[in-house]
Amino acid sequence: MIAVKVPATTANLGPGFDSLGAALGLYNVFHVEKTNGCKEFHWGTGSPGVSERDNLVLRTMDHVFRHFRFSCQGFRVESHRCCIPMNRGLGSSASAVAAGVLAANYLMDGSLPAETMQRLAVEMEGHPDNVIACMLGGVRVSVVDAQGGVTTGAVAVHPSLQFVIVIPNTELSTARARAVLPETYTRGDLVHNVSRTALLLSALANGHTGQLRLALDDRAHQPYRLPLIPAAQEVMDICRDVGSYGEFVSGAGPSIVALTSNAAKGFAPTLQRRLDSSGLHWKVLPLSLCWQGASMEVM
Repeated sequence: MIAVKVPATTANLGPGFDSLGAALGLYNVFHVEKTNGCKEFHWGTGSPGVSERDNLVLRTMDHVFRHFRFSCQGFRVESHRCCIPMNRGLGSSASAVAAGVLAANYLMDGSLPAETMQRLAVEMEGHPDNVIACMLGGVRVSVVDAQGGVTTGAVAVHPSLQFVIVIPNTELSTARARAVLPETYTRGDLVHNVSRTALLLSALANGHTGQLRLALDDRAHQPYRLPLIPAAQEVMDICRDVGSYGEFVSGAGPSIVALTSNAAKGFAPTLQRRLDSSGLHWKVLPLSLCWQGASMEVM
């Protein structure tokens, strides 16, 4: 039996639409074991159970098995611990896909190269930002070529920076958040996002905190998604007032990420008090980056 541990992620990081992602220190854990003839999935206590048809872990495992025409004799997968909230823009689907790929690889006796697992994961997820960060850890920039191959690189992050996640008690589906995006963009919007993404990579690596607010400005998705998230702009304004360096919508939303200093220990509790006093029922969660990514441990 193995334990598969997969982290939450935040994607886009403002202007890096569908290409930038960061793994966060919040995890789901699944136990996987080989059995004789039966195939089972069990949701643990407190886990958000879904039907077998909608179970993305099982669908991903089936995708891997079919790709290699592998006939699995039997397995048992149990959701041991689920801490990543669903439909909050924190990569719950990417974590399920990553878990499914790792579980399938284990049942196939660990025969898959890392590059193959990454490609299969992106095929299931549809875009590389969340799932590659989930699998490899840290902050990643990822590109899918015309043949479906994935090229990814690590993005340096200055150790002084802290990611603070602000999570509402409402959900937003990725499908709905993608449906509002335009089919085309102007040249000005293109230049805007390319220049901000380049500046963001430099600011993150060098700890140039004064550049982060400018670098996080986006025209590709946030202007279209913010109206779908009640009080999102108010929350971002409060983050700025409390002292964040910059804010962005986490993935498709509705969670918001504020970048601040690791030394600013009072930022999170002060932000929580401000939100509570404003009648905004959002949870403030300071998280470290997960540098390891998805992992397996023999039990």
